[in-house]
Amino acid sequence: MDQPTNAPSTLPRALVVEDEDIVRELVALVLEDLGVETVITKSADEGLAEFEKDPGAWDLVVTDVMTPGRRNGHDLAWAVAQARPELKIIVLSGYPRNPAKRYPDTATYLVKPWSIPQLQRLVNTAVRRSSGDRSVFPEGAGRFE
Repeated sequence: MDQPTNAPSTLPRALVVEDEDIVRELVALVLEDLGVETVITKSADEGLAEFEKDPGAWDLVVTDVMTPGRRNGHDLAWAVAQARPELKIIVLSGYPRNPAKRYPDTATYLVKPWSIPQLQRLVNTAVRRSSGDRSVFPEGAGRFE
């Protein structure tokens, strides 16, 4: 029996914030390949606006640190953590982590260039924890391995 088209998705849902087109598209492809519904934005400002439409709808936020606009990925990580303290966040950066700059406890810092298997592992772990293991993909699933 088919589900009605307006039925809520049971897939995990991620917000991806990345200003570099190729990186943004790659992250989205990896997440979608893992069965994660993905919404992509190009800036932390756009990402926060998308998040604030329905803060409870998200299982994961993936953000670059350096994004154009008033806010950056660090600001976004703290804003979403304030609204949803349990929400998993993956922070992408081309720079090593600055120990003086704190991130929420639920954030994982991933330095570019990262590998697809690294991102897959982090997403698998994050989505399983935040969604009560409702994920539709097995550990290590994905065509990019």
